[in-house]
Amino acid sequence: MKKFLLLVALSLSVVLGASPLLAGILIEAQTSDGDRLTWACEDGLFRIGMGEAYTIMDTNNEMTYVVIPKEKIYYASSVEENQQRMKAMQEQMKKMQKALGAMGKKFGKIFGEKQEIQPPKEKPSKFTHKKTGKKSRIAGYTAEQLIIYENGRPVSEVWVSEKLARDLRKSCNVEKLTKMTEATLPEEWQTSKRKMSALEMKDFEEFGYPLKEVSYEDNYRVEVIKVEKKPLPKSLFSVPKGYKKASYPSLQGGFQSW
Repeated sequence: MKKFLLLVALSLSVVLGASPLLAGILIEAQTSDGDRLTWACEDGLFRIGMGEAYTIMDTNNEMTYVVIPKEKIYYASSVEENQQRMKAMQEQMKKMQKALGAMGKKFGKIFGEKQEIQPPKEKPSKFTHKKTGKKSRIAGYTAEQLIIYENGRPVSEVWVSEKLARDLRKSCNVEKLTKMTEATLPEEWQTSKRKMSALEMKDFEEFGYPLKEVSYEDNYRVEVIKVEKKPLPKSLFSVPKGYKKASYPSLQGGFQSW
């Protein structure tokens, strides 16, 4: 659930109607680990991440940049390249499952068919929510509490703000971000079945932007501590000068069957 805040923040594609774009918006959040998360946007430019790494998404040119300040390097990729990388990752997962299945058959022959090792199967998760009616003031905004359930079990609480969602709509071209994000998915992931499952996120989006999240499993917390609405410098959405372009590791090869 640590990624829930980020996933919801990047999925605000149906929160209220579109509004004329104004100045940019800069959101800073603090985690219970002491990390500082920055989320900024202005029109079609977006940035999210922490001090050790952050991602810039230029929806106008459909480019993504991952910046690593400590090493002074960055990775650049287009929508098409991101889609190919996602496909390669999917293929690696298939190879891993095939390798585990082959390994199970080999051990089955050694120890008897009843001992055959089967690849692990993930239990599908269904997320639901419930409004509690509790409200709190966070970073200058009124936030309302939601309890998030996974397969009927409470796993976290999220405090959301409708007004901040409206402010984001005025500063960010969320439609472009949503379109660019969806375009990175492999075509086979864009089936009717997957689109229907993705619609479950709308249940959360309609309530507003998440200002605070608390995971019940490990008490991990993320809370917005500052929101600024102002024109943002272009340097915030650009790779710093002097940084070297790096290449993503190859996903070729991977698991071999027995």
